Amino acid sequence: MQMCSFLKCVESNLVLDQCVRCGDIDVEFMASRMLEKLDKYYYPINGILDIVIVLDPQYKPKILQFYFPQI
Repeated sequence: MQMCSFLKCVESNLVLDQCVRCGDIDVEFMASRMLEKLDKYYYPINGILDIVIVLDPQYKPKILQFYFPQI
């Protein structure tokens, strides 16, 4: 359960980062507001989820190696 929420937050963050630089003023404004909300509610628990994922044996380090350079 925690891994799914972590992956969804990472994917959302990557997509929103792309939207912030898309060139459409309305989309950029909306994406920046959404990133602010994501930062406000997700990042306080980000470190805890990182530790949980690393310690969970069913998830391989390849997932972390794939996502962390993109973040």
